[in-house]
Amino acid sequence: LATVNEQVLFAKQPIIERRSGSILGYAGVDWFDLNGQREPEFGYRLTPTARGFGYATEASALLLDRARTAPYEVIYGIVHADNQASINTIGKLGFDFWKNDLVEGEPRNLYRWFRQPG
Repeated sequence: LATVNEQVLFAKQPIIERRSGSILGYAGVDWFDLNGQREPEFGYRLTPTARGFGYATEASALLLDRARTAPYEVIYGIVHADNQASINTIGKLGFDFWKNDLVEGEPRNLYRWFRQPG
């Protein structure tokens, strides 16, 4: 079975600070199950000391630019309802709130990003 990185040009990748070479987190797509269907889910995670500097927004925007040529009409984002910083970031990236639903048994906000070829 092929890995996500072999299947998707914008799969989860490390976010590396150029000055230090330190890995600050990751951004990109992985798969998740939505109503029995495998769907692309975009996510990002940073170390606590790297949050608040725009790294997730910058890296995610670059990867989502690659997604404009992908065969997916929609990419999903999953955010904890109480994570206001991540809600702000996903909004900046062009995701729209869709609904609150259970993901792996936990309540989460689901967002959708619709591909617009560029």
